[in-house]
Amino acid sequence: MAELSFEELPEFFDGDPARPFDINYSKQLDVHRWSDYPEANRFVDHIYETYIKDEYKFLSIKKKCLKVFLLDLYVNWLEDPNRLLGFSRRLSAYNAKSRYNKLHISRTIIEVQDALSDLGLVNFKRGWVDTTTGRRRNTKVWPTQKLIQEFEKAKIERLDIRLDLQSHNGLPAVENHEVVVQQETVKDEYGRDQKVRLEYKVTPTVEDMRGVLDEYNALLQHHHIDLCNTDHSYVVHHGNKVSEQEVVDPKTGRELLAGATGYGSRKQRVFVNQDNLVYRVFNNGSWKQGGRFYGGFWQQIPREYRRYIRIDGFPTVEVDYSTHHPVLLYARKGINYWKEYGADNDPYNLREQFIELFKDRGYEVTVGGAVKSFRDGDELMALERGIIKKLMLCMVNCKSDQQAIKATTDDLRTEAGGNWNHYYHSLTNEVMEPYVKAIRMKHKPIRDYLSQGKSLELQFLDSQITEELVDHFTRRGIPILTVHDSYIIPEEFVRDLRWQMSKLWNRHSGLNDRGVTVDWESDYLARMTDGSSEMIKTKKRMPTFGPTKEIHPHSKRKQYVSKRHRESLKAFKKWRKREDVQERMKALRLLEPSKQLEVYDYLEN
Repeated sequence: MAELSFEELPEFFDGDPARPFDINYSKQLDVHRWSDYPEANRFVDHIYETYIKDEYKFLSIKKKCLKVFLLDLYVNWLEDPNRLLGFSRRLSAYNAKSRYNKLHISRTIIEVQDALSDLGLVNFKRGWVDTTTGRRRNTKVWPTQKLIQEFEKAKIERLDIRLDLQSHNGLPAVENHEVVVQQETVKDEYGRDQKVRLEYKVTPTVEDMRGVLDEYNALLQHHHIDLCNTDHSYVVHHGNKVSEQEVVDPKTGRELLAGATGYGSRKQRVFVNQDNLVYRVFNNGSWKQGGRFYGGFWQQIPREYRRYIRIDGFPTVEVDYSTHHPVLLYARKGINYWKEYGADNDPYNLREQFIELFKDRGYEVTVGGAVKSFRDGDELMALERGIIKKLMLCMVNCKSDQQAIKATTDDLRTEAGGNWNHYYHSLTNEVMEPYVKAIRMKHKPIRDYLSQGKSLELQFLDSQITEELVDHFTRRGIPILTVHDSYIIPEEFVRDLRWQMSKLWNRHSGLNDRGVTVDWESDYLARMTDGSSEMIKTKKRMPTFGPTKEIHPHSKRKQYVSKRHRESLKAFKKWRKREDVQERMKALRLLEPSKQLEVYDYLEN
C-alpha cells in the first residue's frame, strides 16, 4: 500500500464518528520493545510465514526489526486503538552500535516498515514540515484492518512484553535498555535547545549505579503499581484550566474529568501501565551534574493523582523534602534554614519584603501584583505563592535574572493555557522585577548563588540521596517510587522512610548533624540492614533537618477503587503466580528469604 497523502487521510477510523482520526496524536516507536515469551514469538512467526515469506526474504537482523515493530504496534493498539505510531525514517536515527540501542536495531527497520506497507498490513503518512510552526513532523504509522484482525486473534499476555531481565552472577541485569544516560544540550536546525545522548566509557562508578538500577527495575517489574481512582487506563493533564476539586472528588478521590469533553486533549494523556523502566540522566557530559531518576508513570501524572497510587493493592504515602533546593543552598553556607528561621517560616512567603518594597505607596502592599486582584483571598495568595516558588527555583536553575523571569513566565503560560489572561496581568520584566528583588531581600545569605545556574549541581546532590534510598529499600524488597526529591512508599513503611530521608539529608547536606538533631526519641520500626526478615524495635534520636510534607491517601473505607484497578490487580497476581514467572523471580533472587518481606506475604494471601 502506497503512502497516503493528506487528502487521502481518513476522517474517522473505520468510518466510526466516535473514533476521529488525528494525524498529530501519536507516540514514538520504542526500539526497545521486546519479549522472548513463546506466544510473542509465535505471533511474529505467524505474520512472517503468512504475509511476508513469499514476497520478501528476511534474515535474522530484519526479523529482529520486524519483531520490535510488530510488538510496539500491538502494544500501542492495545493501549489506545486511535493512537498512531511515530516513526523516524532518517537513517541517522538508528545507530546499531549505540549503548542506547541495546537491541541493535538498525536502519533496516525502515525497509521492514516499507514491506509491511506494501503488503497492506500498515498505513503510513511520510514525515512532513508543519507549515504553521515550521517544525518537522516524523512519519506516522497505524495498522490496517488486516493486521488488527491478527492482533485480535493474538494470545500474547501484555505483561510478558516488558523489560528483558536476565540473571548475571545471581544478580538482575536489564538487557534491552541502557539505564544510565549521559547527555548534553545542543542547538537543532531551528536554533532550539535539543538534548543529545552521549556515548561514554563505563567506569566502576557507572557499574555500581547500573547495578542499583537493575535490581530496582527487577523489583518494580514484579510489583503491581497502579492508580486506584481511575476508570480509564490513562490520566489527562488539565493544567490550570480546572481546579483540583473538578478533577477528582475530594471525598473519595474518584476521577471526574478523564473522559469529559472540553477539557485537555488526547495528546495530554499519560498511560498507566506496568512497564515502568527507571533510569538516571546526567547532564553536560558530567557525572557531577543531574543524575536524577526518571521513568514510571508516577512522574508524569498530575500531582493531585499521586495520593491514589497503590502498590500491590495497598495505599501509599508520599513524603517530600520541603523546599529542598533553597534549603540545600543554605546548607552550603553552613545554615540549617529551619533551625535558624523556624519550621513555620515559608521560604516563598514574601509578605514583609513586599511591604518594604512598596512602602512609598502610602498603603500596605503584601503581594507582588502579577495576579489579577479580583481573585478571592485564598486563591490570590495561592497563585502569588506559585509565582514566587517557580521564580525562585528558576533563579536557582538559570544563569541570569532575565532567563529566570522568561522561564517562569513560559511555565505559567503553559500551565494556565487559555485561562492565562483570567489569572495574570502581562508578566513583563517590569511586573516581575519586584519579585526578584523580594526574593533576594528575604534570602540574603544565598543571594550569590541565585541566577548562577546551580540547579544541576543540586540535582546531583539530591540524586545521591535518592540512590541510597532506592538501594536501601530495594535490598529489603520494598518498592519505593521517586519523584525527584519526593518519595512514595506503602503506608506501613512511612516511618522508616522519614528516618532514612532525615539521616541521608544530614549526611549529604554537609551540615554534619551540627544542631540539626532534635532532642526527642521516636519508636522506629525497621528490618535488619542485612535484609533479613527479622523485625527490630529501637529507640534512637530521630535525625531531622526540618519539616517534610506528607500526602496521605483517603481511608480505605472512603477511597474509591475502580473496577479497572481491581481487574488489573487480579490479572497481575495471576501472572505473577505463573510457574515460569516464579522461576524467573527465583533466578533474580526476588523470592529469597532475605527479600520475602510483608509486602510479598500479604500479596499472596
